[in-house]
Amino acid sequence: MSLEGGKYSIDWSANELVLPTDPTITNKFEHEVVSRLKTLKWPEESINRIIVSITEALNNAILHGNLDLPSEADDPAAYKQKKIAALAGELAKRKVYVSLDLNDKKLIVKIKDEGRGIPEEGLPDPTAEENIMREAGRGLFLIGKMADEVYIGGTEIAMVFYNKLDETR
Repeated sequence: MSLEGGKYSIDWSANELVLPTDPTITNKFEHEVVSRLKTLKWPEESINRIIVSITEALNNAILHGNLDLPSEADDPAAYKQKKIAALAGELAKRKVYVSLDLNDKKLIVKIKDEGRGIPEEGLPDPTAEENIMREAGRGLFLIGKMADEVYIGGTEIAMVFYNKLDETR
């Protein structure tokens, strides 16, 4: 697979990518995954769940993992300034490692960053009353609801999706 256009051209011949810490790369990656899934005749509903999950995981890896940014909802103006500074600094040199194992029955996506990992004390529950109205903090929760299996360890997340239409073939 090759991600072309813009300032990046990434060859994905081994189903593994090393992505830059740049939020703009997410859309290019999504388009490549959608193209592969459609070629293998995955249903649209599954594709949508997969893309939302990949987007959340990549954004988490880039913004919270590699750039070490706090949640945007805490202070949007300060977040924007921190993001600009982080993208211009040393943390922006970190990489995101992605592997994709895809066939017509199953997709496994692994995304690993070079950050500190998820805090030992965990993350706030996005369904708790005090968090319901927050504008951020739901990424991993959404992934957990959309992926068939999720494994999180340190700075890596693995998401497994099964092609539900495969049972009718």
